[in-house]
Amino acid sequence: MSINIKAYSNTAVTAAAALLQGDNAITFSVLANILHGTCTMTVTDTESFILCYSTAPYPVWVWCKDDGNDAIISDISAALRTYFPAEKGFRWNMTYTLFEALKKHDPYFAPLSTAMGLLSYRMDEILPVSHPCAGRCDLARPDEIELLCKLWHDACLEMEGFDHNEDFCRARVTEYMEKGGLFVWRNDAGEITAMTSRRDTAPFSKVATVYTVPGHRRRGYAMNLVHAVSEGMLNDGFTPILYTDANYPASNACYKKIGYREVAALCCVGKK
Repeated sequence: MSINIKAYSNTAVTAAAALLQGDNAITFSVLANILHGTCTMTVTDTESFILCYSTAPYPVWVWCKDDGNDAIISDISAALRTYFPAEKGFRWNMTYTLFEALKKHDPYFAPLSTAMGLLSYRMDEILPVSHPCAGRCDLARPDEIELLCKLWHDACLEMEGFDHNEDFCRARVTEYMEKGGLFVWRNDAGEITAMTSRRDTAPFSKVATVYTVPGHRRRGYAMNLVHAVSEGMLNDGFTPILYTDANYPASNACYKKIGYREVAALCCVGKK
């Protein structure tokens, strides 16, 4: 296995991040953010593949330039088994084709399963909202931080299964608020009915943590909120992108209705 192990190395980060081009840059935008942010370990040959782990409890992101190359697949297989073994609880985000290549190459991967399917989307032109709803998109306010922390916790628990503690949620909410990247939809009564976040990493801007408050669902609040935030991204010169759970066809259909188009599919792999 001829790889370079780089943890917190600017050289490795720069070389690895440069590999993410075109639609790969969208599909693996989270990986790019991790490389430039909170990164516990990066394993890469700086030419053909990247394995990057941020912090627990998140999956390891795995990018591969050519999943038909046996030598590259062999190196990825060895690196995953050595540094991020499934039996120690690690999970990996990768393309379905890479997972199939790994299973074909090494029986170690055969009993593993996909826990979640992710779809990546981009928007090049926004479409009108088919069902406008009453209310408005608004920036989250500091005096609402307690409610926002609860919504962040509930969103992560419901959508990803992560039961984050109060300090974690407060840190994330505060971070987005300070950067002007946390948005809510307020109904006519001024109540927060939906929430989402925006993170700019030129040339893309990512919509994430789309969450509708229980009791306010199926009224179009989230779709109208994402539409308003996405329009702002386009006006600011960014290409809006987002990830969705492939198992929720209704939400995927909503995003497509306002102009998002599917770019690629990923799977989260781990032990059952």
